[in-house]
Amino acid sequence: MRVTLFLFVLSGCVIKHEPKMVQSPLRAPDPKKIITLVCDEKCSEGERLRLAILEAKLNETLGSQCFEDFITAKGRPYHMLNGNPESVVKTMRTPQVILVNYFFHPAFGLAGFDVAEQPVIHMNRASIAAFGMNACAEASVMAHEIAHVKGFMHRGNENNEYNNSTVPYVINHAFDPKREDYRNGGCCL
Repeated sequence: MRVTLFLFVLSGCVIKHEPKMVQSPLRAPDPKKIITLVCDEKCSEGERLRLAILEAKLNETLGSQCFEDFITAKGRPYHMLNGNPESVVKTMRTPQVILVNYFFHPAFGLAGFDVAEQPVIHMNRASIAAFGMNACAEASVMAHEIAHVKGFMHRGNENNEYNNSTVPYVINHAFDPKREDYRNGGCCL
């Protein structure tokens, strides 16, 4: 099983975390929404409430003209594109139900990861709390992992120039705080 990781900080040690296989949510996506987030059974009431905010932030940002302009900006370098910028926008805007599995691991230095070919993302409660993520930052991690679910990849987990120009990392930057010029800032309000 291949596991991709979205790393913020790795404390020098590698911890093996083998996620369990999770079945796809049973309901169909809502055609009025781009992303529908569903909590698994371990989700707290606070996380369920937060998911509604994160789902709104994902849908607002992914559906915005700013996001389209950001992704399709002339001169934006891409690696491992799996298509062209217009197809990235179209793919990211395809409605999908995503199951969110929250877990807690204080030494596992990542905020989220996905398991290939499953509409499931895993979010680390410890990292989210440690980084003090606001809604845009947490939605950015989710959007990065959703990009993997939708088939966009990067090499390894290094924070380097190559990875920063892959679709999942460019999508992270699209969720940076909104600025006047979409080429120099993101689209998240």
